[in-house]
Amino acid sequence: MNTSLYVRRYFITVRWHFVGFHSYVGAPQDVAFLRHVHRHLFKVAVRLQISDPNRGLEFFQVQAKLRSICEELESGSHACSCEMFAEKILNRVMTELAEAGWQEDTQPGFTHSCTVSEDGENDGT
Repeated sequence: MNTSLYVRRYFITVRWHFVGFHSYVGAPQDVAFLRHVHRHLFKVAVRLQISDPNRGLEFFQVQAKLRSICEELESGSHACSCEMFAEKILNRVMTELAEAGWQEDTQPGFTHSCTVSEDGENDGT
């Protein structure tokens, strides 16, 4: 079998969590309780594609950035969905990694994602 025919993709995933408060101001009537500020344990997973399978990025360094971002989100109340939190977090992680010298792979098809769950039950990416 010729393995050169297969595209190899490498990813790392780092996770963290934070206690946060948010609301869904435009919630439909049948879930109107979501319009009020409420608490969740938000669980975050950031998945980054890397080109080097030998630690293109170090888990602990990326996780430290994620932890710092999540600690900032713990304060205050947010009118954000999980998807909105995920977008904010991923943008910050990517910006901080670029500032630290990591060159995001620009190869076609490279993907990075962030998933945020409410109490590990429902999530948005």
